[in-house]
Amino acid sequence: TASYFLDSAPGDLFGVAASTDGANFDALSADNSQDPALSVTHTAIYDLHAYTQKPAVWIAFYFVSNSDDNVGLGAFVDDTVLRAVPLSKIYLPLISKPAPTPTPTPTPTLNYLRNYTFGSGLNTNSDFLTWGGAYAETCGTDCTRWGQSVNTAGNPSGAMNLYLTTLNDVAAASPNVTATNNYEYSADLYVIQGKASARFGLIFGASVTTFDRDGNGNPTFDPNRNFYKFDLQFSGADNTVVSDYRLLICQNGFSGCTSIVQKAALPGGLVGNTGTWNNVTIIRNGNNITGKVNGTQLFSITDSTFTGQRKFGIFVHSKDLNSAENPLKIRFDNVRILPLP
Repeated sequence: TASYFLDSAPGDLFGVAASTDGANFDALSADNSQDPALSVTHTAIYDLHAYTQKPAVWIAFYFVSNSDDNVGLGAFVDDTVLRAVPLSKIYLPLISKPAPTPTPTPTPTLNYLRNYTFGSGLNTNSDFLTWGGAYAETCGTDCTRWGQSVNTAGNPSGAMNLYLTTLNDVAAASPNVTATNNYEYSADLYVIQGKASARFGLIFGASVTTFDRDGNGNPTFDPNRNFYKFDLQFSGADNTVVSDYRLLICQNGFSGCTSIVQKAALPGGLVGNTGTWNNVTIIRNGNNITGKVNGTQLFSITDSTFTGQRKFGIFVHSKDLNSAENPLKIRFDNVRILPLP
């Protein structure tokens, strides 16, 4: 884990690399933030899972500059922490003794503030109607920009679909209600159709005007508002592979969203790809934000920008490849807000 300030010129990159021989390094991250005032503190978590149980590992910060004469102030690194668990062996005595039958531990009842399971997947389902019901936003004659529908193939039973047909665009769905101050926000997500470098995931800590309903009761989403965005990102080379994650903060302008957890590779085997259900979770407790995928913690940071009772939703974000005939599309189910003490 490292905190740093960064002012780089376009085409210049700063990051962390690792090596097993001290000579050949693999880049684990790359950041090209431009911040001449050095006003943004970046906190990054670098996954060294691939380098465990090696005889020796070298870890380095690197800065790569291109050949132009544009320069920034550079990188200023602070608060660097390396965490590891030593390899050890434990020898247990051989004892043969029948164990008493334990008393079953009762399963605690979880009192969800919000719990959307979408029933059996019908258009009349109350959860689906809360999320705005069936909707398709037109973008001209015979053109649909984004839409949402309900489906019977959930986890289990019913679920909602969210799709986006356009390039370099974002769409989101929401029940248009707020979470409590401290909460665990989780959802099961299923990729129907991925796209190279596209993103999908959770929006949380959103302002009241981020999600709304128009005069006809149709769902609306304004990306140029205030919210956090927990991204899962497809590989640029394979649109069936979910390869990376990051956490962004968006403040009054979607094009200006900044990473507060830098883009990093997902641990190998953690996320099932197209055609697999995966659970994504955000825990907001005071000023702490923790992100998990399928129960594995990916980051835990401190950020107090957006706190309190704010809205939440699910999003899809296309990049350079998308089409109306075969659009970026995900399915989601079991969207839950669990209040924390």
